[in-house]
Amino acid sequence: MNGVPKGRFKGANPSLTVTDSRTRHIFGKTQIRLAIGLRLVSLVGLITDELRSFLELNLPKVRVGKKSKFSLGVAEPKLGSHVTETTKITCQSGEFVLELLHGVRLHFDKFIKDLKPGDLKKAQLGLAHGYSLAKVKFDVNRVDNTAIQAKFLLDTLDKDISSFSMRVREWYSWHFPELVKIVNDNYLHARVAKLIECKSKLSEEHIPALTEILGDEDKAKEIFEAGKASMGQDLTPVDLINVQLFAHRVMNLAEYRKNLYDYLVTNMNDIAPNLASLIGEVAGARLISLPGSLTPDRIVIILAINVQSDSSASSVSDPLHHNLTKLAKALKTRGNTPKYGLSFHSSFIGRASAKNNGRMARYLANKCSVASRMDCFVEGGTTVFWEKLREQVDERLEFYDKGVAPRKNIDVMKSAIENTQNRDVEMEEEKSKKKKVKPEDTPVAATNGDAPEDDKSMARSSGRIIKNPFMSLTPSPRSLTQLFPVSPLTSLSSSKKTSPSHSIFVLSFVFSVTFLGISMFRFFPASQDPIQCSIVSPTMSPISPLSLPPSHSQIILASLLSGLNSNDEVQPRIGGTSMVPLPVHLVPGDLSEQEAEFWKQPDGNGYRPCLDSTMEYRKRSAKISIEKNRFLVVVAAGGLNQQRNQIIDAVVIARILEAALVLPILQVNMIWEDESEFPDIFDAGHFKKTLRADVRVVSSLPSSHLIAKQTIVTQMPYGVSPFWIRAKFFKQLNQEGVLVLKGLDSKLSKNLPSDLHKLRCKVAFHALRFAKPILQLGNQLARRMWIEGPYVALHLRLEKDVWVRTGCLTGLGPEFDEIVTRIQKSQPQYLTGRVNMSYAQRRLSGLCPLNALEMARLLKALGAPKSARFYIAGGEPFGGSTKALAPLAAEFPNLVRKESLARDGELSPFLNRSSALSAIDYLVSFNSDIFIPSHGGNMARALQGHRAYVGNRKSIWPNKRALLPLFEDPSIPDEELSRIIRSLHSKSMKPEPRKKERDNDVIAFPVPECMCRRRSAAIF
Repeated sequence: MNGVPKGRFKGANPSLTVTDSRTRHIFGKTQIRLAIGLRLVSLVGLITDELRSFLELNLPKVRVGKKSKFSLGVAEPKLGSHVTETTKITCQSGEFVLELLHGVRLHFDKFIKDLKPGDLKKAQLGLAHGYSLAKVKFDVNRVDNTAIQAKFLLDTLDKDISSFSMRVREWYSWHFPELVKIVNDNYLHARVAKLIECKSKLSEEHIPALTEILGDEDKAKEIFEAGKASMGQDLTPVDLINVQLFAHRVMNLAEYRKNLYDYLVTNMNDIAPNLASLIGEVAGARLISLPGSLTPDRIVIILAINVQSDSSASSVSDPLHHNLTKLAKALKTRGNTPKYGLSFHSSFIGRASAKNNGRMARYLANKCSVASRMDCFVEGGTTVFWEKLREQVDERLEFYDKGVAPRKNIDVMKSAIENTQNRDVEMEEEKSKKKKVKPEDTPVAATNGDAPEDDKSMARSSGRIIKNPFMSLTPSPRSLTQLFPVSPLTSLSSSKKTSPSHSIFVLSFVFSVTFLGISMFRFFPASQDPIQCSIVSPTMSPISPLSLPPSHSQIILASLLSGLNSNDEVQPRIGGTSMVPLPVHLVPGDLSEQEAEFWKQPDGNGYRPCLDSTMEYRKRSAKISIEKNRFLVVVAAGGLNQQRNQIIDAVVIARILEAALVLPILQVNMIWEDESEFPDIFDAGHFKKTLRADVRVVSSLPSSHLIAKQTIVTQMPYGVSPFWIRAKFFKQLNQEGVLVLKGLDSKLSKNLPSDLHKLRCKVAFHALRFAKPILQLGNQLARRMWIEGPYVALHLRLEKDVWVRTGCLTGLGPEFDEIVTRIQKSQPQYLTGRVNMSYAQRRLSGLCPLNALEMARLLKALGAPKSARFYIAGGEPFGGSTKALAPLAAEFPNLVRKESLARDGELSPFLNRSSALSAIDYLVSFNSDIFIPSHGGNMARALQGHRAYVGNRKSIWPNKRALLPLFEDPSIPDEELSRIIRSLHSKSMKPEPRKKERDNDVIAFPVPECMCRRRSAAIF
């Protein structure tokens, strides 16, 4: 210090020494705090009270309006500027000051009189301890350290729980090895092991407790049965006690982990609500831990450098941005992902196509940086900006997939600021109203000195928010307007007093946001692939080994094993809820050209499932999925697949009416006499979970809506539009709360908006999964067919009711034709189609099903080998299987039905349940290499669309109108007939388009509404 009055400092150098009376004071706590305070100034930009008081007490005061006679030498220029700004003390720095301070450090013990030899070491030790404490508690206002530590502890607990759970499984498997195969979850396995203890004591009394743990009574019974015949080793009581104690500790750790996660969620919502809401609480805590904290010094450093895609520039300033840009580069070049790879599992990147994964990662990095700045600088905990940021990410996804131009960044920010200002005005109005309340009207608690609960909660929340030295001390969302001025110059000129640091911050932030918006449009070209779309999860995608050499048999086996385990999957993910068929077989090498062509599978033309809904649809889902006032009840009539179509329409109608859907009621049909209910045929729990984001599904009406007389609508015109349904029923539904619809078959139009088309596909191909007993038996029968080689599923419509309803003759002889004709005349209401047409006209028009002889001629012309195996789906043929199928069995002897394929007793639970038997036929046909129906119908259309959706399995739809004249012309040679018929059915080698644009039945033809084409097929 230069120019200090004499007598104030004493020592070898008057400008560098202090009086003896102050020696102990300097080397006490004040000196340590001084060093820590200097460090805080240089890193955080804050000056502590101790540092301020030290300078004011030891330096002469400067009078207002006069120039200071001395200056304070400071090594760091930034430190000097902060001291000058805060205390008005003139500071200087330079080479002279640095050299002077270096000399002070070398000869410090000689400058102070009466300094004992040990005092300097004690002071150095105290300074070291204080500095370490400051590094741990870097900022007194910092509260994100708890979230970071909770995140680290979560990672440790995940590893430990996984390791300990595996140890429990291995230890207890010595005693009960069968339990591992039944219970796959480690935590549930530990709970079950603790409950069972010794397997010899397992009894039926344990089944309710096991059911409560597993949530599945069938598994509980399976554990009980396995315990009776377990091959495990007996354990001594001491061994069992140790296993139980260890399992108990693992369970406690797992429960503590859940509580810790809840704590992290709450903490992150207080510390960084915008970042947590954008990418999730755990991922947000990980990102905060990378730069070390969410304190102003880190954010100021990030703001000082423009956002760049070059990882070398961002690695110095922003580890978060550096990590995400490295991930974007890795996704683009298909290289190794960065060390942390935090955003790789983000739902935003998963929803983007493979081509745009890198772009999406880079865009998400920018939005995460903006969200972190909001959390750092914005006081008051507003949620407006994360909502807008999330909307921007959704819009960017639509831009990549569909080419819809997103809103400009400045427009979005203006909208966010306006919403924030409106909320601020509302808060001020509420406060003004409270002030106008008379004292006698205030609560008693306030008069007793207790603050109202709202004020207490606000005080608690404000105490946890990170404060910003550049912002106003009064928490107010209005301060957000300072972050996004229309013009930085206007912002600066409008305020009477603006600190230099505030001005620098505003300018840097505005320029960084502007550069960000420009760089986005520069780095991402506007030209997009118009048909980019998401695909089914790779883990659930079927493998088509026709294009693979025999060396890939391990891949085929792995796919088969995945099909075996598909029954246990209950996660409501779109990529994982669709049934996966068994893989198709390789074409044998010893076949003729026509036979090899018969087994050859279509390539699919790059079509993959694509069910991405629009942003408007997702916004409305938030309200519709929790609807509790309007309920729709639907009664589905007909056979299984008729009821299936009506259930699909019921979900769409519930969505149109914004109502909750009660599980559909299956009406007993007078022909099939099946009394099965919805949970008997379909998996009700899976149905609810899969559709919970689209429509709320409940098991029954709540008691508040059980009224004595309900309006039942039985008459509706065919092909009604969503607008007609809403105009007809929405007001009535609002008034009564319940709407009952009957007879929905073909009543809803097939020409629907894109989102409703996707919803139909979601219901048909994902939500409507058969009940577990049906699914297990159907898959078992399919595997028995599959294991012996490729097979064809023939859906032969030869039942008595089919001949009656179609108005056709059986071809089995006069006595059978007479029976059918007599029923048609006595009960004409069963006849479908054109009533005035004769049998010959119906047959030539393609309205009659192919009989066994005609099907045999078709298969022979298509090149089917004589040794081919056929699964016959459908009910009992009229006239008996032996007589009705004789012409087909003569040409192709390997005919199999479910009755001959099933073992003794397997079909017993489903006797007299036609819907369950039809579902089993559906599953075996679904897994076949080729599917051929004889007459179309609901099941044939559903299978055709479902097989196309999961991998474009080969389905041949007979062209009956062109076939029958060819069959009746004996002059056509067999080779020519075969060539013509193969030409007629060549469309089966690619996804079949719709024949009529006005009939957009996505259940039979999912292309293009529910499936998108990719430029290159994905490799799974």
